[in-house]
Amino acid sequence: GRWVEVYWAGDGEWFLGRVAGQREGKLKIAYTDGEALYQVLQDEPFSGDGDPPAPADGEPEHFRFAEAPPPPPPPAPKPKAAPTDSSKLAKHDVIAVRGERATVLGKRVLLEDSSSDDDAPPPAPARGRRERKKPDAFAAGVSSSEYTRQLRDAAERRAAAALAATHHELEFADGRKEHVKLSRRAGDDAGDDAGAPWTFVERKERKAPAPKKPKAAPKRKAAARKPPAAKKAKTPADEAKP
Repeated sequence: GRWVEVYWAGDGEWFLGRVAGQREGKLKIAYTDGEALYQVLQDEPFSGDGDPPAPADGEPEHFRFAEAPPPPPPPAPKPKAAPTDSSKLAKHDVIAVRGERATVLGKRVLLEDSSSDDDAPPPAPARGRRERKKPDAFAAGVSSSEYTRQLRDAAERRAAAALAATHHELEFADGRKEHVKLSRRAGDDAGDDAGAPWTFVERKERKAPAPKKPKAAPKRKAAARKPPAAKKAKTPADEAKP
Protein backbone atom coordinates (compact mmCIF):
# COMPACT_ATOMS: atom_id res chain seq x y z
CA GLY A 1 0.00 0.00 0.00
CA ARG A 2 3.00 2.36 0.13
CA TRP A 3 3.35 5.05 -2.51
CA VAL A 4 6.67 5.02 -4.37
CA GLU A 5 8.33 6.67 -7.33
CA VAL A 6 10.11 4.32 -9.72
CA TYR A 7 12.86 5.65 -11.95
CA TRP A 8 12.54 4.63 -15.58
CA ALA A 9 15.99 5.01 -17.04
CA GLY A 10 14.75 4.79 -20.63
CA ASP A 11 12.52 7.85 -20.12
CA GLY A 12 14.76 9.55 -17.58
CA GLU A 13 11.76 10.29 -15.31
CA TRP A 14 10.26 9.26 -11.99
CA PHE A 15 6.77 7.76 -12.17
CA LEU A 16 4.40 7.66 -9.20
CA GLY A 17 2.68 4.42 -8.26
CA ARG A 18 1.41 2.35 -5.37
CA VAL A 19 2.59 -1.08 -4.26
CA ALA A 20 -0.47 -3.24 -4.90
CA GLY A 21 0.88 -6.75 -4.43
CA GLN A 22 3.80 -9.16 -4.62
CA ARG A 23 4.51 -12.29 -6.65
CA GLU A 24 7.70 -14.36 -7.04
CA GLY A 25 9.93 -11.67 -5.63
CA LYS A 26 8.42 -8.93 -7.80
CA LEU A 27 6.31 -6.05 -6.60
CA LYS A 28 3.15 -5.05 -8.42
CA ILE A 29 3.26 -1.30 -9.00
CA ALA A 30 -0.05 0.32 -9.93
CA TYR A 31 0.88 3.61 -11.59
CA THR A 32 -1.33 6.66 -11.55
CA ASP A 33 -1.70 6.55 -15.33
CA GLY A 34 -3.62 3.27 -15.01
CA GLU A 35 -0.79 0.86 -15.93
CA ALA A 36 0.18 -1.95 -13.50
CA LEU A 37 3.48 -3.85 -13.79
CA TYR A 38 5.39 -6.46 -11.80
CA GLN A 39 8.91 -5.10 -11.23
CA VAL A 40 12.01 -5.91 -9.19
CA LEU A 41 13.10 -2.92 -7.09
CA GLN A 42 16.27 -2.19 -5.20
CA ASP A 43 16.51 -3.33 -1.57
CA GLU A 44 16.97 0.26 -0.37
CA PRO A 45 15.33 3.45 -1.67
CA PHE A 46 17.44 5.92 -3.62
CA SER A 47 18.43 8.86 -1.40
CA GLY A 48 20.88 10.80 -3.56
CA ASP A 49 20.37 14.06 -5.45
CA GLY A 50 19.59 14.12 -9.15
CA ASP A 51 18.90 11.05 -11.23
CA PRO A 52 20.23 7.64 -10.21
CA PRO A 53 22.59 5.76 -12.51
CA ALA A 54 20.94 3.57 -15.10
CA PRO A 55 20.88 -0.05 -13.91
CA ALA A 56 22.42 -2.76 -16.04
CA ASP A 57 20.26 -5.32 -17.77
CA GLY A 58 18.51 -7.51 -15.20
CA GLU A 59 19.31 -5.29 -12.23
CA PRO A 60 16.52 -4.02 -9.94
CA GLU A 61 14.99 -0.64 -10.60
CA HIS A 62 15.69 2.40 -8.43
CA PHE A 63 12.82 3.74 -6.33
CA ARG A 64 12.11 6.20 -3.56
CA PHE A 65 9.21 6.62 -1.17
CA ALA A 66 6.65 9.30 -2.03
CA GLU A 67 3.57 10.98 -0.61
CA ALA A 68 0.09 9.93 -1.69
CA PRO A 69 -1.35 12.17 -4.40
CA PRO A 70 -4.20 14.51 -3.40
CA PRO A 71 -7.69 13.09 -3.95
CA PRO A 72 -9.38 14.17 -7.18
CA PRO A 73 -11.90 16.98 -6.85
CA PRO A 74 -15.53 15.90 -6.69
CA PRO A 75 -17.36 16.05 -10.01
CA ALA A 76 -19.26 19.22 -10.64
CA PRO A 77 -23.02 18.78 -10.29
CA LYS A 78 -24.79 18.53 -13.57
CA PRO A 79 -27.17 21.43 -14.20
CA LYS A 80 -30.77 20.37 -14.27
CA ALA A 81 -32.46 20.75 -17.61
CA ALA A 82 -35.08 23.47 -17.77
CA PRO A 83 -38.59 21.99 -17.97
CA THR A 84 -40.26 22.41 -21.34
CA ASP A 85 -43.56 20.74 -20.40
CA SER A 86 -46.04 22.61 -18.23
CA SER A 87 -46.85 19.40 -16.35
CA LYS A 88 -43.22 19.32 -15.15
CA LEU A 89 -43.33 22.74 -13.53
CA ALA A 90 -42.73 22.55 -9.80
CA LYS A 91 -43.69 24.80 -6.93
CA HIS A 92 -41.59 27.99 -6.66
CA ASP A 93 -40.51 27.82 -10.33
CA VAL A 94 -40.28 31.25 -11.97
CA ILE A 95 -41.70 31.61 -15.47
CA ALA A 96 -42.51 34.45 -17.84
CA VAL A 97 -46.16 34.74 -18.96
CA ARG A 98 -47.45 37.53 -21.20
CA GLY A 99 -44.22 39.45 -20.59
CA GLU A 100 -44.50 39.24 -16.79
CA ARG A 101 -42.54 37.19 -14.29
CA ALA A 102 -44.61 34.87 -12.15
CA THR A 103 -43.94 32.25 -9.49
CA VAL A 104 -45.72 28.92 -9.63
CA LEU A 105 -47.64 28.24 -6.42
CA GLY A 106 -49.38 25.04 -7.51
CA LYS A 107 -51.87 23.69 -9.99
CA ARG A 108 -55.52 22.73 -10.03
CA VAL A 109 -57.76 20.82 -12.38
CA LEU A 110 -60.83 22.90 -13.30
CA LEU A 111 -63.19 20.54 -15.13
CA GLU A 112 -66.38 21.72 -16.78
CA ASP A 113 -69.47 19.52 -16.48
CA SER A 114 -70.00 18.80 -20.18
CA SER A 115 -70.35 15.02 -20.13
CA SER A 116 -73.21 13.32 -21.95
CA ASP A 117 -74.80 9.92 -21.59
CA ASP A 118 -73.40 8.78 -24.95
CA ASP A 119 -69.82 9.61 -23.98
CA ALA A 120 -70.08 8.43 -20.38
CA PRO A 121 -67.41 5.87 -19.46
CA PRO A 122 -68.44 2.48 -18.16
CA PRO A 123 -68.71 2.21 -14.39
CA ALA A 124 -65.46 1.37 -12.65
CA PRO A 125 -65.40 -1.99 -10.91
CA ALA A 126 -66.05 -1.91 -7.19
CA ARG A 127 -63.06 -2.05 -4.88
CA GLY A 128 -62.29 -5.17 -2.98
CA ARG A 129 -62.10 -8.70 -4.30
CA ARG A 130 -61.88 -8.80 -8.07
CA GLU A 131 -64.72 -10.71 -9.70
CA ARG A 132 -64.31 -12.66 -12.89
CA LYS A 133 -67.80 -11.99 -14.19
CA LYS A 134 -68.75 -8.71 -15.87
CA PRO A 135 -71.27 -6.28 -14.36
CA ASP A 136 -74.89 -6.91 -15.29
CA ALA A 137 -74.97 -3.78 -17.49
CA PHE A 138 -72.33 -5.32 -19.78
CA ALA A 139 -73.33 -8.96 -19.54
CA ALA A 140 -75.13 -9.00 -22.91
CA GLY A 141 -73.17 -8.62 -26.13
CA VAL A 142 -69.89 -7.36 -24.57
CA SER A 143 -66.90 -9.64 -24.10
CA SER A 144 -64.42 -9.34 -21.25
CA SER A 145 -61.70 -8.04 -23.55
CA GLU A 146 -64.08 -5.42 -24.98
CA TYR A 147 -65.10 -4.32 -21.48
CA THR A 148 -61.40 -4.01 -20.50
CA ARG A 149 -60.74 -1.92 -23.60
CA GLN A 150 -63.66 0.38 -22.73
CA LEU A 151 -62.30 0.87 -19.22
CA ARG A 152 -58.82 1.67 -20.58
CA ASP A 153 -60.20 4.13 -23.13
CA ALA A 154 -62.31 5.81 -20.46
CA ALA A 155 -59.25 6.18 -18.19
CA GLU A 156 -57.25 7.71 -21.04
CA ARG A 157 -60.08 10.18 -21.80
CA ARG A 158 -60.27 11.21 -18.14
CA ALA A 159 -56.49 11.71 -17.99
CA ALA A 160 -56.51 13.77 -21.18
CA ALA A 161 -59.41 15.88 -19.92
CA ALA A 162 -57.65 16.48 -16.61
CA LEU A 163 -54.44 17.49 -18.38
CA ALA A 164 -56.32 19.86 -20.70
CA ALA A 165 -58.14 21.46 -17.76
CA THR A 166 -55.03 21.94 -15.59
CA HIS A 167 -54.59 25.55 -14.47
CA HIS A 168 -51.47 26.78 -12.68
CA GLU A 169 -51.78 29.14 -9.75
CA LEU A 170 -49.34 31.98 -10.39
CA GLU A 171 -48.22 34.87 -8.24
CA PHE A 172 -47.09 37.87 -10.25
CA ALA A 173 -44.58 40.54 -9.27
CA ASP A 174 -47.33 42.99 -8.24
CA GLY A 175 -48.73 40.46 -5.74
CA ARG A 176 -51.85 39.33 -7.61
CA LYS A 177 -52.64 35.65 -7.90
CA GLU A 178 -54.36 34.05 -10.86
CA HIS A 179 -55.20 30.58 -12.15
CA VAL A 180 -53.78 30.54 -15.68
CA LYS A 181 -54.04 27.78 -18.25
CA LEU A 182 -50.57 27.39 -19.75
CA SER A 183 -49.66 25.91 -23.10
CA ARG A 184 -48.40 22.35 -23.00
CA ARG A 185 -44.96 23.23 -24.37
CA ALA A 186 -42.79 26.20 -23.47
CA GLY A 187 -42.95 28.94 -26.08
CA ASP A 188 -45.91 27.30 -27.85
CA ASP A 189 -48.19 30.11 -29.07
CA ALA A 190 -51.08 28.18 -30.63
CA GLY A 191 -53.88 30.46 -29.48
CA ASP A 192 -55.87 31.05 -26.32
CA ASP A 193 -57.55 27.64 -26.49
CA ALA A 194 -54.19 25.89 -26.14
CA GLY A 195 -53.18 28.06 -23.16
CA ALA A 196 -51.02 31.08 -22.53
CA PRO A 197 -47.47 30.84 -23.92
CA TRP A 198 -44.76 30.76 -21.28
CA THR A 199 -41.00 30.44 -20.92
CA PHE A 200 -38.99 29.04 -18.04
CA VAL A 201 -36.82 31.53 -16.12
CA GLU A 202 -35.31 29.82 -13.08
CA ARG A 203 -35.90 27.22 -10.41
CA LYS A 204 -35.57 28.32 -6.83
CA GLU A 205 -34.21 25.57 -4.65
CA ARG A 206 -35.87 25.36 -1.29
CA LYS A 207 -33.62 25.46 1.74
CA ALA A 208 -33.35 22.24 3.67
CA PRO A 209 -35.07 22.48 7.06
CA ALA A 210 -32.81 22.75 10.06
CA PRO A 211 -32.39 19.47 11.92
CA LYS A 212 -34.61 19.16 14.92
CA LYS A 213 -32.97 19.05 18.30
CA PRO A 214 -33.37 15.68 20.01
CA LYS A 215 -35.83 15.72 22.84
CA ALA A 216 -34.35 15.34 26.27
CA ALA A 217 -35.26 12.18 28.10
CA PRO A 218 -38.00 12.81 30.66
CA LYS A 219 -36.77 12.92 34.20
CA ARG A 220 -37.92 10.07 36.36
CA LYS A 221 -39.75 11.13 39.45
CA ALA A 222 -38.41 9.72 42.66
CA ALA A 223 -40.82 7.23 44.13
CA ALA A 224 -42.35 8.45 47.36
CA ARG A 225 -41.20 6.33 50.26
CA LYS A 226 -43.45 5.51 53.14
CA PRO A 227 -42.13 6.59 56.52
CA PRO A 228 -41.10 3.68 58.73
CA ALA A 229 -43.78 2.51 61.14
CA ALA A 230 -43.34 3.70 64.69
CA LYS A 231 -42.30 1.02 67.15
CA LYS A 232 -44.84 0.21 69.80
CA ALA A 233 -43.52 0.75 73.29
CA LYS A 234 -43.43 -2.40 75.42
CA THR A 235 -45.63 -2.52 78.47
CA PRO A 236 -44.80 -4.39 81.75
CA ALA A 237 -47.31 -7.03 80.70
CA ASP A 238 -45.45 -7.63 77.43
CA GLU A 239 -42.16 -8.01 79.30
CA ALA A 240 -43.70 -10.60 81.63
CA LYS A 241 -44.65 -12.80 78.69
CA PRO A 242 -42.26 -15.74 78.08
